Amino acid sequence: QCRECNACLNPEGNLCIRSDLTGCGVLADGTTRFTCKGKPVQHFMNTSTFT
Repeated sequence: QCRECNACLNPEGNLCIRSDLTGCGVLADGTTRFTCKGKPVQHFMNTSTFT
């Protein structure tokens, strides 16, 4: 979270408006945090989780 936008400053919210909600699977800067076998691991709601 950016801690600057209205959503982050709202005590009842927890989803930054800068989050990737477009379904592109990347962070706001266009990158991913993880790779697997050299390929990017896409994000879901900016969590970068494995199952």
